[in-house]
Amino acid sequence: MIKGHILPPSFKITNEKIVQRHMNACCLAEFFRLYPDSFSSVEGFVLSEYYGEFRKFINERQDSLMHILYESIPAELHSKIDKWLNELSSENGNLYDAYVQTINDIDQLEKYSDELKKSGTPQELRMAANVQNAINTIKDTDILSFLSRKSILPKYGFPVDSVELFTSPASYSFQNTSKLRLSRNLAIAIAEYAPDSEVIADGKLYKSRYIKMPPKKNHALIEKSFAICTNPECGCVNTALSRTDLQYQCKICGSDVELMGNYIVPQYGFVSELRSKKQR
Repeated sequence: MIKGHILPPSFKITNEKIVQRHMNACCLAEFFRLYPDSFSSVEGFVLSEYYGEFRKFINERQDSLMHILYESIPAELHSKIDKWLNELSSENGNLYDAYVQTINDIDQLEKYSDELKKSGTPQELRMAANVQNAINTIKDTDILSFLSRKSILPKYGFPVDSVELFTSPASYSFQNTSKLRLSRNLAIAIAEYAPDSEVIADGKLYKSRYIKMPPKKNHALIEKSFAICTNPECGCVNTALSRTDLQYQCKICGSDVELMGNYIVPQYGFVSELRSKKQR
């Protein structure tokens, strides 16, 4: 299918965004080495005392960090290091923004769960349990995936939010013994692996049938609400974790938005059935 030579990926080592994220990675690596218990999940780092310890770590160990960074960062960007370190440890950078957003998201979900519990109806109690499961999913997110998605760590062109189309009963387990692995970046997988989609791999035809559910009982797929901007020149899709969090005006152009409904994020992948090519 591919003819010719494939060149390895390349990028300029003086690209400021890439270098800044590389600097962030160096600083976080030093911190995780000193505090190994913080290298776990969103709850273990962002939502714990370790986040404050990390900010203090940056401010108190600038000399030793500077020595490491001067050796790894191109000389023409050394003048930027002070500014970048300040962004990493202050309220002016992506890490603080990610911290605040995560706190707010969980706070809003917990309030929504409490409101559902107050009603006491069986349906809304089930909804409250689902909301709590979504909170658990956010808290248990792998810290490296979280930091990469928030543009704090470099991705180096590799998909971070990769999901799999599970092709055999053996592959449904995380102790995967299946030789065939069909994985894509989440944004692409939603189009290619959505239920009823067909994929040919290793001479066989696989038909996606289901969305894979979380492996833990107290976890759930993240559900979001979305609205579309009514301005035909914009059409931006506005999203939030609940309907109450959606703004009445578009976040891009300020026009009115039309509430469309909810959607789930299939972050655990999809499950297929095997079909012979003759059935097609």
